[in-house]
Amino acid sequence: MAQNSKHNFTNYQTGLSKSEAKKRFEKYGPNVLKSDRKIPLLIKFLLQFDDILIYILLISGIVSLLLKEITDSLIIFFVVLMNGIIGFIQEEKATKSLEALKKMSSPSAVVRRDGETITINASEVVIGDIIILQEGQAVPADAKIIKSYSLLCDESALTGESHPVLKDETKISKESTPLAEKLDCVFMSTLVLAGNAEAIVEHTAMDTEIGKIANLLDKNQKSETNLQKKLASLGKILGIVTIFICAFLFVLAVLQKRNVVEMFITSISLAVAAIPEGLPAVVTIVLAIGVQRLIKVNMIVRKLHSVETLGAVSKILTDKTGTLTENQLTIKSLSYNSKIYKLQDVDVTTKEPTFNTLLSVMNFCNNAKIKNDRIGDPAEIAMLEFVNAFNFTYQFSKTNEIAFTSERKMMSVIGNLNGMNYQLTKGAYEKIISLCNKIIINGEEVNLSPKLRRLQDFLVQQMTKKALRVIAFSYKKTKVLDETDMVFVGFVGMIDPPKRGVKEAVKILKEAGIDTIMITGDNINTAYAIAHELDIVNSSNECVEGKYLDTLSDQRLKQLVKEKKVFARTSPSQKIRIVEAYQQNDLIVAMTGDGVNDAPSLRKADVGIAMGKNGTEVAKNAADMVLLDDNYGSILRAVKEGRGMFQNIKKTTMFLLSSNFAEVMAMIIGIILSLPVPLIAVHILWVNLITDSLPAVALSVDRCDDKIMKEKPRQKKEGLFVKKDYILLLFYGVIITLITMISYFIIPVSIIIKNQGLVNLLSNVRNILETDQVILLKSRTFAFTTLGISQLFHMIGMSDIKSFFYEILKKKNYIMFLSLIIGILLQVIVTEVPLLSDFFHISQLSINEWSFLILVSSIPLIIHEIIVLIYKIETHYRSLRG
Repeated sequence: MAQNSKHNFTNYQTGLSKSEAKKRFEKYGPNVLKSDRKIPLLIKFLLQFDDILIYILLISGIVSLLLKEITDSLIIFFVVLMNGIIGFIQEEKATKSLEALKKMSSPSAVVRRDGETITINASEVVIGDIIILQEGQAVPADAKIIKSYSLLCDESALTGESHPVLKDETKISKESTPLAEKLDCVFMSTLVLAGNAEAIVEHTAMDTEIGKIANLLDKNQKSETNLQKKLASLGKILGIVTIFICAFLFVLAVLQKRNVVEMFITSISLAVAAIPEGLPAVVTIVLAIGVQRLIKVNMIVRKLHSVETLGAVSKILTDKTGTLTENQLTIKSLSYNSKIYKLQDVDVTTKEPTFNTLLSVMNFCNNAKIKNDRIGDPAEIAMLEFVNAFNFTYQFSKTNEIAFTSERKMMSVIGNLNGMNYQLTKGAYEKIISLCNKIIINGEEVNLSPKLRRLQDFLVQQMTKKALRVIAFSYKKTKVLDETDMVFVGFVGMIDPPKRGVKEAVKILKEAGIDTIMITGDNINTAYAIAHELDIVNSSNECVEGKYLDTLSDQRLKQLVKEKKVFARTSPSQKIRIVEAYQQNDLIVAMTGDGVNDAPSLRKADVGIAMGKNGTEVAKNAADMVLLDDNYGSILRAVKEGRGMFQNIKKTTMFLLSSNFAEVMAMIIGIILSLPVPLIAVHILWVNLITDSLPAVALSVDRCDDKIMKEKPRQKKEGLFVKKDYILLLFYGVIITLITMISYFIIPVSIIIKNQGLVNLLSNVRNILETDQVILLKSRTFAFTTLGISQLFHMIGMSDIKSFFYEILKKKNYIMFLSLIIGILLQVIVTEVPLLSDFFHISQLSINEWSFLILVSSIPLIIHEIIVLIYKIETHYRSLRG
């Protein structure tokens, strides 16, 4: 329900009556953000089967069941069921992990009702309530300040500003005033760092600023990932191919007057062979394994497919505050004795008088606390931490204080310092220097001459050019507060520093063809300074402010994003436009962030990554992935895993399709030539069982090497395969088809050549296979054995198409070699155990025949070695010429 921002004449002294508060609660509802509708577990499970490949498999399974092909149908249904179970379990794990992280942003609120100050649940706050705010509290609703005392709020999660905001009820804002500049207002879920205030609630629940952002989330629902689209496209193609194969073979069989029922069963078997039924399960297994690997580096993946998508990104759009930086101020450099010193150049054992004076003002003109928790203004916390690094023993007894205000721009305390009365003052440089007539240099007070003033101005400019926040210090020997004719001591430059390892991560990502793009609510100078330090930009020309974006059309913005890498002073809606602009350039975009203001763009991006440690719940719920340690460098591992996953899915799919292509082609050739079919239905199903199961899984668990991070991201429009992949797929499919048919023909052909020569060879082969059941049985055994074992050797080559066999061995993929051994053993068992060989309609083989068939079956691996050798030689000569 929309709310009226008027508070209906609440009495400021007594607040609302309890009866009036109850009426308003009933009218407007609880002060909570609406959450996503919870999907029942059964529906969640059933959604795992919403995939075109799954539909085709289910139809094939049902048809097989109707034809009483029980084994085939059970295999298909088992694969489909396992796919659904794995996907469901993973998503539930992610959901539970996130629920364990949830913390209520504002569990309680202090309000005044009927003249009494009481504590209530934040969800019970209503419009018109007088809320009491104190240090350490979260603001329960959007409110207008009535009165305040040095109220300092952290609004970084909402606005993106890294610096705390000093609130001031006298600075009346308008509706059009930018959020970060509404000094007379406080906002839901922001944090009170210091001071206290009373405020009257104007907006609750979804009408708050956070609520508006939550509404943006609803308008930017996540679409399918790139991999899901590619697999769906592949599924449609396979579906069409399957129908065509069934119809073609069945019609051909009728024309050739074959056994219609037998050919119908064979057609269905071939349809199953044409579809890589192991692929959905393999995809799920690949993604699930990657997810487990990422958990080890403190990353929770909420959506399986998002990891693979991350591996394809070419732009990572990231917030600055809390993501690239620590979200806490740190002293970067300091100036005293009219010189600038970098932090690392300061001697921790120094006893220099001016430096000790500087430490005294920093330490005692300060209201922060850092003993147990870090409480207070971040700038004051930074000063205390700096002072604590030195052996500082001075004592101070404070007797009076003038607080910092936005008008005064400074703070002073007075008291006894080591036995003498002093006034210690800190504040904005321009204000402090204007009130000083002396300066301390090397422990001596000297007149602050125009020349020395110009020198101080110059030194300050050196710091502000680096986007440092400057705070100056002064003192005066006095018993009463008097902020005139003070002695200038010096100043410090502060910045919210980059997190450790971020610069290295940005560099490696750049080498991988991935640009880091900074999008922040902070000012452009600070944003540029951090971006330049992290090597995100080379010049300020690559930076732009959010207000400029509002003057651009979507088409112009689409061009602008190609030139800019830093977007400063941005609003949530502008962030969404930036994400969309990159996506319109056919780029796959990842977005990282921690604040409420990041949530809509996290949802809009192809992959949204929230910070788990300092991230808000709104951001986590909008994201696809959550970094528990807020470590930007962990994205590197995720990108590598994502690329490895896609590579594994791709090579597994190529293996399955090339193998299945060979099965189909062998059958089609036999039927077109009017020969008895080289394989019967049970042969096809068995080969599918031993090749589409463990070998496919073996390929799916391959670990990628570091070389994968030297490759450029794949294009958004690029399909699962590029042209050379199709060539490779068909090439190996043809090779396996040829050696299968050679094995099928070799016995009858050798008999005919020996007895009759090459005259009417095909006709004689057809005749001998149709009339001699022993030879037909042996020929089918040869074809069946070659088809199955050759695919196992083909699996090894597909593990890495650019590496020799001995290099593949070094990867120590034990599952691959286990699947090779198990596959061959199973083939031997079904051939040599009489009961099984009878069931499969094949004959037993001699040692010599086994040796011959294994040699023929290894041809795909032998060809692989030859191709790799040619590739290595070409690469070597290219490098010499280059």
